[in-house]
Amino acid sequence: MNMMRVLRSGSFLTLVDQGIFSVANFATSVFVGRYCMQEEMGEYTLGFTLINILLSLQLSLIVTPYSIYYPRRAGADRYEYTGSIFIHSLLLALCISAILLLASLLLGPWLDQGVKSILFTLSYVILFIMLRDLIRRACFARLEIGHVLFLDGIIAVFQIAGLYLLLRNGLLSAETALIIMGLTGVVAAAIWLLGKRGEVRFSLRKALGEVRISIALGKWVFLSGLLWLLSISLYPWLLAFFHNTAAAGVWGAAMGIVGFANPVILGVQNYLGPKMAHHYAADGIGRFESFIQGSVRAFFLLVLPMALGLWFFGENLLFLIYGQSYSNSGPVVQIMGLDMIVTGTAFCYGRALFVMEKAKADFLANVASFAFFLTIGILLVKMYGAVGVALGMMLGNAIASSIKYVIFRSQLRIHKAAVAHAYE
Repeated sequence: MNMMRVLRSGSFLTLVDQGIFSVANFATSVFVGRYCMQEEMGEYTLGFTLINILLSLQLSLIVTPYSIYYPRRAGADRYEYTGSIFIHSLLLALCISAILLLASLLLGPWLDQGVKSILFTLSYVILFIMLRDLIRRACFARLEIGHVLFLDGIIAVFQIAGLYLLLRNGLLSAETALIIMGLTGVVAAAIWLLGKRGEVRFSLRKALGEVRISIALGKWVFLSGLLWLLSISLYPWLLAFFHNTAAAGVWGAAMGIVGFANPVILGVQNYLGPKMAHHYAADGIGRFESFIQGSVRAFFLLVLPMALGLWFFGENLLFLIYGQSYSNSGPVVQIMGLDMIVTGTAFCYGRALFVMEKAKADFLANVASFAFFLTIGILLVKMYGAVGVALGMMLGNAIASSIKYVIFRSQLRIHKAAVAHAYE
C-alpha cells in the first residue's frame, strides 16, 4: 500500500487526534511557562521528561508487543490479551510509584526542593498518566482511531479547563499541572473501559502467562528504547546540573515550540507503527520493503516544511508565546527542527525492525547513540548549554538512524537470499 494513500485515508483521523493531544500538552507548557517562574517551568520540564521515560518503559514492555501480536490473534484470545496488558500496566505502575516515592524521600537532602516535590507528586499520579497512555496506544494498535479521537477530545477539554481553574484560583504550579494530567487518566479509563467492557477480559492467571511472551520481544524493545530515551531525556537534567533550572526552562520552552509539529509527527507514528504490524501479519516480508521505503519518503516530505518553518520563525514564536526572557533561544529551535527529519527516518527503520522481531538489532544501534551521549554529548551540554543539548540530540539520532538503515537493508538481503536458495 502506498504511504500517501494511507495518509489520505484512516490516518487523517490520527493526525487530527494527535493535534488535539498535542494542543493539550502544549497548553500545559504555556500555562506553566508564561504564568509561573522560569524555575517552575524548569521543574515541569524535568518532570515531563521523566514521564516520557516511564511511558517509554510501558511502551517497550507492554504496548509494542501488544501492537505486534494483537493482529495475529482472534476472538476471545484478543479480549484476554487486552485485559492482560492492563494488569501488566497496573503492576508496572505500582512498582514505579514505590521507586519514585523512595527516591523523593531518600534523595531529598541532595535534591533541589522543587525537584523533590516533582518526584513526590509523580509517585501518586504516574499510575493514571500511564493508564491514559496505555488506553490511547491500545486503540491505535487495534486501529480504532475514532475511539481514541473521541477520548482525546474530551480529555483535552478537561485538561485545559483544569489548568485555567488553577490559574484563576492562584494554584497553578508545576506540581498541580502534573496532577491535572493524572486526573485525565481517570477520565480516560472510565470512558474507555465502560465502552469496551465486552471486549476486555481480566484474568490474573492469563496475564502472568502472557508476561513471558511480552518479555521475549519487549526486553530488547525496552533496552533499545531505554538507551534512546536516556540519551535524549537526560540532556535537560544535565543542563540543570551544569547550569541551572532556568536553563532547563529555556529548553522546555524550545520543546514547546517544536511541539507544534507533534500533531503530524506523532500522529503518523501512532498510525504507522500498528499499520506496519498489520501489513506484515497479512503479507509477510515480501511487500514490506516498499512499504517502509515509501513511509520514509512520505515522512521526509511531511516534516521538511515544518523544519524550515522552525528555522526561519522559531525565535519569533518563542518571543510571542513564552515572552521576552526566552527570545534569544532561536538556534535551539532551529537545530531541533533539523532533528525532526532525522528522528522520522530512525522511527521508520526502527519500527520495521521491531515488526520483523529484530529488536535486538535496533538495540545495538541505540548503544552507539548512547555512547555518543556519554562522551561528546555531555561535553556539548557543558560548553554550549541548551544549544549543546540540541546538537547532541541531533547528532546522536543521526548515528542511530544510519545504523538502523544499514541493519534493515542487511535483514532484507538475508531474507532475499534465503528465498532464492529455497527455489534453487
